[in-house]
Parts: sequence; C-alpha cells; structure tokens
Amino acid sequence: MEKKEIYCLLLFVISSFSGKAQSQNSFFAMSYGFEGVPVEEQIRFLRQAGYDGIGAWVNNPAKLDEFRKMMSTPQIAGGQLTIFGVYMPLNHNNDEHRRLITEVLQSGAPEKVPIWLAIRDPKKTATLKTLASYLQSVCEEAAKFGTDVILYPHDRHFAASAEQTIDLIKATDRPNLFTSIHLNHELRAGNADRLEEVVKRALPYARLASISGADLPGRYNRGARDWSDVVQALSTSDFDVAHFYRLLKKYGYEGPIGYNNFKIPGDVQAHHLETLSIYRSWETED
Repeated sequence: MEKKEIYCLLLFVISSFSGKAQSQNSFFAMSYGFEGVPVEEQIRFLRQAGYDGIGAWVNNPAKLDEFRKMMSTPQIAGGQLTIFGVYMPLNHNNDEHRRLITEVLQSGAPEKVPIWLAIRDPKKTATLKTLASYLQSVCEEAAKFGTDVILYPHDRHFAASAEQTIDLIKATDRPNLFTSIHLNHELRAGNADRLEEVVKRALPYARLASISGADLPGRYNRGARDWSDVVQALSTSDFDVAHFYRLLKKYGYEGPIGYNNFKIPGDVQAHHLETLSIYRSWETED
C-alpha cells in the first residue's frame, strides 16, 4: 500500500472517532516532534488529522520567531486549533531566559497562551526559596496577560516529577501557578509502579499532561539524553500507556493531554495519525 493510501485510511479511521461526546480532554501534539517542518505545515497537518492543538517550544530567539509565526497562522488566529502551552526549558538565573518569558507572554497574549516552564539547575544552586521568588515574579507578569504558568517536571531538572513541584507551587503561593504530569518523566523518576499515587496527589495542581510510548519498567535510562526508552510512538509501546490515561480519567482530569513526540523515528505524519487513532479508541472505552 502506498504512503498516500495509508494516510487516507488512517484519516478515515480517526474520523470515525470524531467528536467530543466521549471525552472532555483535548488532544494535542508537541511542536518539537516536527523539527525541520515549517510551522504552517505543522498546523495544517494537525488540523486536517483531527488534533485539537499543539504545544509550542521556545528556548531561543529563533524558536520565538517560530512561535510568532504559529500565532499568526489562520488556524490558530481563527480558533480552529489551540496552543495549549509554550514549553520553555530555562535557567532561573539567566537574564536572557527571563526576557524570553516576557516576549512569549506578549506574543501569546491574543490567545492567553500559558507558559510551560522546565527549570534547569545544572550547578545545583537553586533553592525552594529562590525559585519561589523567581516564580512569583513570573506569575505576576503572566497574570497581567490573563494567563497561567505551568511547571514542566523533567528528568535532570530541579523537579523531576509532578510530586516534586507541589512544594514549589505552595511556596510560590500564586493562583495562576500549576504543574503538569508527564508519563515519560514519571517513568524516568522511578514511578512506574506508583502512577496511581502520583496522579491522585498531583492532579489537583495539574493543568496539562502528556503521554508517549515507552519500554517496560527496568529498562529506563535515568539522566540519559537519549529519550528512546520513554518517548516512542504509541503503536510500538511495550508499556501500557492506556493505563496511565485511565488513571487520569479515574481521578477526574479534564485538561488537555499532549503527545510527547520528541525525536521519534519514522514517518512523522504516519506515527501522529496512528497515535491519534489509538488515543481516540481509548476515548470510546469511557
């Protein structure tokens, strides 16, 4: 079967699960899974395929320009697709990173796009007190644009799992600060056997979540920069990702769910279509 025929078949299968009657969760893909693909093409494809939106990524001025292009696409500006967050890996004591936050908030203001912060701490100098002070400033600025600040727990960062962000949220004490729950980072953090406990504890603070295929427990490479152990297409996953999805639903999560697609090999459109089809099939189980 030719690639075009496969593409059309997958679109047909996905369309059979269309509509939101079964689930209140929007489903989106991260932009970093489309490296090298022009922004306009990313947005057109996701809209045609049936995704609800995208997660943007800004870590330098070039990526900021891409985000601005994304904001100006007809699908985003017209409300057909949503940017659910702007992933920003940063150092809290880097002035350029702080300026980027302001630029992203200003550029995302028309759609009140949240910023999604992964806080690095390479020199192990950050403390709860210093980060709370930093985040208070960021949250107060974000509030002026009517938007939220969402923490992105990340392996090798200050907070590696959703639970580790809770004390930071409490110390910061701002109403627009939240966290997110990522299957890949929870697995890397050693939480494969206690996902229910993690979800139950973190969910009251969570505004975003993400899924991806993964290896079975015992095969995770904590601290590695090769993410192929915990970031895979759903169709190739040995780990039961649907179990994590069901836990989110069990404890009442109604927010968006993202597809972490970082450097997944193979045809980009094909694995995004397959992933969406699998996700829609879970919705019908509810």
